Formats: sequence, C-alpha cells, structure tokens
Amino acid sequence: MLVFSTGITGFVGGFALPELVRRGHRVRALVRSVSRAESRRAELAAIGLDPDALELCPGDLGSADDLTEALSGCDAVLHLAGLIAARDLAAFRTVNAEGTARLLDAALRQPAPPRFVLVSSLAAAGPSRPGAARLETEVEAPISWYGQSKREGELEALRRADRLRVAIARPPAVYGPGDRATLSFFKMARAGWAPFPGAPGIELSLIHAADLARGLVLLLEREVPTGRSYFFTGAGTPSFAEVIEVIARALGKRARVVRIPRFLANGVAFGSELYARLRGKAPELSRDKLRELAAPAWTCSGERARAELGFAPTIAWREGLEATAAWYRERGWI
Repeated sequence: MLVFSTGITGFVGGFALPELVRRGHRVRALVRSVSRAESRRAELAAIGLDPDALELCPGDLGSADDLTEALSGCDAVLHLAGLIAARDLAAFRTVNAEGTARLLDAALRQPAPPRFVLVSSLAAAGPSRPGAARLETEVEAPISWYGQSKREGELEALRRADRLRVAIARPPAVYGPGDRATLSFFKMARAGWAPFPGAPGIELSLIHAADLARGLVLLLEREVPTGRSYFFTGAGTPSFAEVIEVIARALGKRARVVRIPRFLANGVAFGSELYARLRGKAPELSRDKLRELAAPAWTCSGERARAELGFAPTIAWREGLEATAAWYRERGWI
C-alpha cells in the first residue's frame, strides 16, 4: 500500500521507513527539506532496498490545503512527527495537537479516507505505579506539557474515529543507534556518575526503535477497532540504576547514580530555562521535565499488542543498550 508518513527524517522514522519498504509498501513522506531527506534514499539502497519506494513531498503540518493534496491516493497515514522539547505548553500544542488535527482533517477530505496510525507516547497516559505496569484501559493522567499535548493529539484522533479508521501507538522510552534524546544517559554512564532527581530504582519500560518500527507496521497492516490504543514495549522493566550500570559496563566504565535533591534540580532546571530563552531555543532540562523524571515509575504492559497484533519484542534491553553504546562510541558521539 501507499503510506503517507511524517517524521521519516527523525530517529524513529529512520527505522520505520526501511521496515515499511521491506514489507513491500511504498512511502510518500512529508518533509521540510528535500535535500536532507534525500539521504534516506541512499540508506535504503545501502541495505538493498528500492530507493524509488520513497517519494518525497515538501511541506509541513501548517497548511491544511497542502496536506489534503499530499494525501491524495494514499491508503494509510503513519504520523510519526512530534515535538519532544519546547519552551511552553503552547509550543507543544501547536505541533502535537493542532498539527495532528490538521493532518486528520486532510485524511477525512479524501474520497476514500486512509487508515490513520498516530504515534503518541506513554507520557500521554501518564506514569504507572511501582510494580503495576500501565494498561490501555486505565484513565489517562499526563503530568508534563509534552504528555498533555500528546494526549490532546490522541483526543483529536478519537473525535474523528467514527469517520476515520484510527489507531494509536503509545511507546515508552525509545532508544537505539542515532537517538539524541537518550544520548545524555550514555554520556553520564561514560562520565562515571549520573545525577538524577528521582529514585535510582524507578522502574522503566524501554523499546528499541527497530522493535517499535515492526510494531507500527503491524498496526498499519492489521484490522483493529477504530480508536484503539496499544502500548509497544520491550520485555522487562529495568531500573534507571540498572540502565546506567549496563551502559557503563558496555563502555568499560563503572558508574554511580547520584540522587539530586529536588530543590537543587529545580534550580538547575530554572537556569537551563533562562539560558535557553536567551538563545531562543527549547531548554535541555526544564522544571516541567523534572515532573516526568521524578515520577514513581514509567512502565506499561504490551499484552494487548501481543494478543491482538501478534507483536513481540526481539531485542532484549541489555543487549540493545550495549549495542547502542558501541554505536555511539564508534561514531564519536560519546
């Protein structure tokens, strides 16, 4: 089928694109920069896949008319694009909620509306309780601007689920080669100590980007009830301390997690916000982000995805982290 995709130049998109082509699908990708996205064609060719299976469509989520034309003839939509760092809730909403709404409406304007897979986040559902992985049936309670904006994007999809076949993917923390969002953890492990505002024993669900890509393609291909959400997660729920320990050992180091008092973490975050404001950028650390880091647990159950989609992760978190650490080191990222 012809899949319209956003976010193929991003981290997860770099794994989802070859998985789609490998499964025999063609991809029309919405890209801001065609020259930057051309590298994706070269990457497909390098692994023996047809580069002509990728069609580049210049544009962004800001124009409803352009999106309507771009979606013409597409069988499905994979909405990967999203904002993961911003200065305030309004900036998050502009992309994660309003941009999603425009893309949904463009899909509805098609003579034969395509199925729509929205890639959201565990953050949209909210943290879990220690020892109790979150289920899709639980009431959502996001605690950050990012999570709130992703939940608002989900609600935009659900409002149209009676007119459009909508499915929602909610991955937890995604990692793998090329990811910059989790790179700071690897840098901390290499340095030998990891300052953390929450409990070092906080339980985490993780998923490798290659496993997530397989899950997303399954969600595009399978018939599921409209409006259904799915957690895609790897096996196991390591603690933050265990994650740092495994990464450090893979790098030939020893590392210790140091819990930072909340008042001190708030001060650092406030300084980061001021510095980012002066530079006109999103802060690397914010007081809003601290709410996520200080949560009691971030775990989710993959049982629904296993039962209804036949999804099972193939990359164990220890081996995945070790391979990712090696990738970063080989390329001089750490």
